[in-house]
Amino acid sequence: LTSPKDGFLTQVFFKEGETVRRGDLLYRVESSEDQARLQESEFEIGTLQKELAAIGFEAKMISLKLEDARELKKLGSVRERAVEEASLILNAKQARIESLLIKLEQAKVREAFLTENLSVGEVHAPFDGRVISNAELKEHAFVKEGEFLMTLAGKSSIMEFLLKEEDYSRISIGGKAKIKFYAFPEKTYTGRVV
Repeated sequence: LTSPKDGFLTQVFFKEGETVRRGDLLYRVESSEDQARLQESEFEIGTLQKELAAIGFEAKMISLKLEDARELKKLGSVRERAVEEASLILNAKQARIESLLIKLEQAKVREAFLTENLSVGEVHAPFDGRVISNAELKEHAFVKEGEFLMTLAGKSSIMEFLLKEEDYSRISIGGKAKIKFYAFPEKTYTGRVV
């Protein structure tokens, strides 16, 4: 298994010799650039929400003033111009609220995309098996896309290896094979030569 992208190895969940089940999360690679973009997006959402709350409060206050101005106009103590001014200010605030809601929705979509993009750096076990080697994985190490990180062996793995010419006479197709891995010196695995 290799790194799905350039980034930092933030978590390693299995070590050499451990058994894994299909779908188990093996390791996570995160790009510092992705993290920075996600933090920027979260900050933008927070800022927009605060601005939206402030303008919403201002709009509510102006709406109350507009109602008061309309009532006072009926009594003749306020001119039409005061009502028009309050109405224009309220319309401007409502337009700003609509604009902020659109920006907030866009920021949330961007955040969802970035969050999903972070999960692209997760590598799950493609089958049940055992970790038979890893590249001495250390958390927070920088890895490049395609760089070897670990090898899994399934229950029905096919192994390829080179033989010395003088050993050819000792094997035959269909014959049994006993295999030992340096990772498990106490275990012997059996198979057949294909």
